[in-house]
Amino acid sequence: MSNKTKVVEQAVTFSQNGHKRVVLYARVSTDEQASNYSIPSQLEADRKYARQNDFEVVAEFADNFTGTIPIEQRPEGGKAFAMLKSGEADCLIAYTMDRIARPPEDGDEWDTPLLIRGLARLGKELHTVSRGQLKTDFASLLIAMLDAKSAGDERRKIIERTSRGRRTKAESGKVVGNGCAKYGYRYTYATVGTKTKIVGLEINPPEAKVITDIFDWYIYNGLTTNKIARQLSEWRVPTAGESRGIPRKRGNGMWSDSRIIEILSGEIYTGITLYGKDKIPVEVPAIIDRETWELAQAQRRDNRKTSRRKYEYLVSGRVTCGCGKAMVGSTNGGKGGRRYYYCSSIVHRHSGLEERECKEKSVRQDRLDSEAWDFAIAAKHSNAELLQLLERHRQEKALDAGPLAARLEETKALLENASKKIKRIVSLRSNATDDDEAEQYTADLETAKAEKASLDKKGKRLEQELREATVTEDDILAVLEIRQKEIEQLKAATFEERRRYVEHIDLRITVKDGKAKFTCKLAIPDREIIASGLLIAHDNRRMRK
Repeated sequence: MSNKTKVVEQAVTFSQNGHKRVVLYARVSTDEQASNYSIPSQLEADRKYARQNDFEVVAEFADNFTGTIPIEQRPEGGKAFAMLKSGEADCLIAYTMDRIARPPEDGDEWDTPLLIRGLARLGKELHTVSRGQLKTDFASLLIAMLDAKSAGDERRKIIERTSRGRRTKAESGKVVGNGCAKYGYRYTYATVGTKTKIVGLEINPPEAKVITDIFDWYIYNGLTTNKIARQLSEWRVPTAGESRGIPRKRGNGMWSDSRIIEILSGEIYTGITLYGKDKIPVEVPAIIDRETWELAQAQRRDNRKTSRRKYEYLVSGRVTCGCGKAMVGSTNGGKGGRRYYYCSSIVHRHSGLEERECKEKSVRQDRLDSEAWDFAIAAKHSNAELLQLLERHRQEKALDAGPLAARLEETKALLENASKKIKRIVSLRSNATDDDEAEQYTADLETAKAEKASLDKKGKRLEQELREATVTEDDILAVLEIRQKEIEQLKAATFEERRRYVEHIDLRITVKDGKAKFTCKLAIPDREIIASGLLIAHDNRRMRK
């Protein structure tokens, strides 16, 4: 057997009574409410199929989830697959192929045969009530792929019809319901036949009062978005997510300044909302007048002009806390005019109102930026490391140079013989006794000259290749001189130039337990001498507070 051949063998494990153990899976999405797609009806069909095939049902799973996400990545589908992989089940049964997969894009249906074959390698089976076992022979895989394609095509048609219907509704001036109503509003409904549909928006008085307060505080009281968020949080005013029953990680009534900015920029509160990419205008009840909204936008523009960053954070956006969240530059809590990098989970929480999730201490901005810049320069311009790379490259080139030198010497010998041959033919032609003999020598001379020209061209090419394959001491010194000049330029670089360089080498920093770990991706210019890439990890350095 070839070493490259991998044989995977795994027998199907049966329960003690000899039956295959199966998990049942059902799925429905929000746009599928017909009875034939209900969760109970799917599971009942799955159970009947299991009984008919003498299977033992060991678990049932159901998702209210889109079919465009792979089944193993869905909340309940992932649990079903975990049982298959762990050996707790032998088969998975679904009602139809579109319960397993609804490819979002044309061409994604080819993932279905891969799924079936992947389970088969583990000794597991995939069944649908409509098709039976999805086997791994070509014909069965083709049928499964076509079923998946049909499901994907149907989904795309549904999306197209829905989008067309919503656009028509917007063009007629009606509100198009999409998810939760905007903060400050609530949907109004009407029953049409057996269905309840969204027909418009109305003002939600308690939330509308919060919105008018936010605009007043921002325009007339001079409060920043952060201070407004703090005030609402102190009063424990319910957020939009809380009012609509959406789970959130933060405590009740905790507002963020990003939510305040979203409200201040919401043109919908002037009585107009724009639908779709074409921004079709739809009228809704106004909470504030247009003039108030315009004043808020003018205030936001002025604030952006006057609040341009006063401080320069070299590695902003490139520092990760040991807890996994980003660290951000902030003057919060700064003493003596010092600036710090804080874990974002701390900065974005209201001091005294929320418990800190992360216990990582802040890091002084000047210390971290300084050490990061020292690392950035040292990483790229370490002469010892560069010499090692050059020496390794020289040795690699030397291996190529040996055969080239031999071929060049052989070509030179042939070239010398060609020159002697030409001289001999010239001598013979001068001593020719008749015209026919002289004409023959002339023809031989042209052939010999052509051979010499070809050898001469080959020799020059080999000489050039040999020069390129040879790294001399002068070459190494030239590279070191260039690097030294780059060091001097980088040491004198402006903040913007340093920032661009940090982005270029993709410098990343992780801070944990007061220590910083630096990494960067470094591509070294070759100058026809080096073609290499490095991943350099800096030793942990204790960050002083």
